[in-house]
Amino acid sequence: MADLFLSGKQLQYALCHKYLGVIIEDGNCAGDIKRQIMRFYANANTLLMKFGKCSDNVKLELFSTYCTKLCCCIFGMMALRKRA
Repeated sequence: MADLFLSGKQLQYALCHKYLGVIIEDGNCAGDIKRQIMRFYANANTLLMKFGKCSDNVKLELFSTYCTKLCCCIFGMMALRKRA
């Protein structure tokens, strides 16, 4: 790659970059997606262990509050696998 300069100073290339909480390495975020999937499983298992005796409605509410934000990562991972 060509050297890049800004105000006469050479810029260093980065192997990975974090943008809006997403870690991008080698032009993709597959590693970050895997990390988020592991976090999803950890959160779901924690909810099951701590609130296993609660009603299904309570479990669904807890799951939607603490886990569904991470579900999109699973869909992203499936999309990456289809492209490969």
